[in-house]
Amino acid sequence: MFFGKLTPQKGCLELIEYFKKLWHDGFDYKLIMIGGGNHLYHPEGIDMIDFIRKKYKNEIVKNQLQLLGSVKPENIRKYTENAKAVLIPSVVENLPYTVIESMAQGQIVLASIQGGQSEIIDDEVDGFLFDHKKADSFADKLQIINSLSKENEINISKNAYNKIVNNYSYNVIYEQKLKLLNILLDSKNNYTEFPFKSVNSLTVEQKTTNLKLQTSKLLSVVIPYFNMGNYVEETIQSILKSTYRNLEIILVNDGTNEQYSIEKISELEKKYKIQVIHKKNEGLALARNDGAKVANGKFLAFLDPDDTIEPSYYEKAINVLLNKNNVHFVGCWAKYFGEGKGYWATFTTEPPYLLAHNMINSSALIYKTEAFLKSGLNDPKMLYGMEDYESVINMVKNGYKGVALPEPLWNYRVRKNSMARAFTIEKQLYLYRTIAEKHHDIFAKFSSEITSIINTNGAGISFDNPTLRYNLKSFKFINIRLSQYIIERFKKLKVLRKPMIFINKTIFAKNK
Repeated sequence: MFFGKLTPQKGCLELIEYFKKLWHDGFDYKLIMIGGGNHLYHPEGIDMIDFIRKKYKNEIVKNQLQLLGSVKPENIRKYTENAKAVLIPSVVENLPYTVIESMAQGQIVLASIQGGQSEIIDDEVDGFLFDHKKADSFADKLQIINSLSKENEINISKNAYNKIVNNYSYNVIYEQKLKLLNILLDSKNNYTEFPFKSVNSLTVEQKTTNLKLQTSKLLSVVIPYFNMGNYVEETIQSILKSTYRNLEIILVNDGTNEQYSIEKISELEKKYKIQVIHKKNEGLALARNDGAKVANGKFLAFLDPDDTIEPSYYEKAINVLLNKNNVHFVGCWAKYFGEGKGYWATFTTEPPYLLAHNMINSSALIYKTEAFLKSGLNDPKMLYGMEDYESVINMVKNGYKGVALPEPLWNYRVRKNSMARAFTIEKQLYLYRTIAEKHHDIFAKFSSEITSIINTNGAGISFDNPTLRYNLKSFKFINIRLSQYIIERFKKLKVLRKPMIFINKTIFAKNK
């Protein structure tokens, strides 16, 4: 008896192939499969249940293979209690509920070692384990199960039941969780590391130099400024409303040549306590760098002169930087305003995703100043933009990792004449190529994953919001978001599911 969803990761196709060989060799047990099969099998463009019925039609006709489909939880026992064994052949598994459920019922379970079940089952004591990577592993273990004496079956069944009761029952897990929560809530315990997936992150103790004597807990906010007199005061006011009060504001005048914007600088100097640096026009990258080099703070933030922040942003970000030694910069979600509306959800910056597309609000980050000066300085060779994105890649490559607060705390002004709006496809391609060539080492390391991401989601230059799907082309004549909504709604309507799969496969797929 197979018990689980009919999806590739559950190992259902491998299981049938194992049985097909066994049947050919004279095995006389049938395979009964419980589980919903209305899950699209993407390589074939049809639901998994239909694919199995088509491919294994002969085995179904011979009654060697039975597909029961979905079964209500309260009826599972009725189907499994007479099974010789419950089979859980998952190719990959995180938390194996079906193993726990089956063992709790005293079933003899044969499961793959490829997943969490290998931590639950003691092989040949309270269940059985096989290895997909070993050719005859499944057949050998099935043979052992078939040759068990009645006494051994009973012992394994009892052991399985007791294993779950003693280790995985609600009361046992509850006590363990409560104990852990109390430890986490205990103020004496200080967890100073963020659990990054990859391991090349640095801590403050591992790499320290005195690049500059920095004032403890002071935040330096650098505003690169060029002809932005109409917006910059709103930007400064939003900084001054910050709940984090220990800060300095540095306005870097990058050769402003518009009269109103020049006059605005003098007005701002008189009205607010800010430091102004005047320099010749050399571009955004060097303006940011020059501001960072004169910053006095232990922490550093950049904010473009037409954007704003929410009052709590800096305080929340610095709290993370103070408490996590291996976090060197912090971002957040973006909220559009001005001539656009919406949100941009950002993500913790770990490769390979970061290399396919900018996953964080790289122009409004808060850094540990020392980390930025070592690995984050903007490259002036990024002529058309993306200098902040390239900066993040360089930091991450060198172990200076960052996280994203899952809140819209940065307000990004959408303007028709903004620098970002001047991007052409040719400029973006040039910049992506420049970044890839400069950081060839990290791109090479993650090349296979990047290729998979691009093949699945499309090119990074097509992205705006990483949370949206940009490869939905079935309804190309409809807005992408509306297209996504329609498809998701249709997928939930059983009567329309098969017609829509057919239309997508036979008609629209030709235009993809």
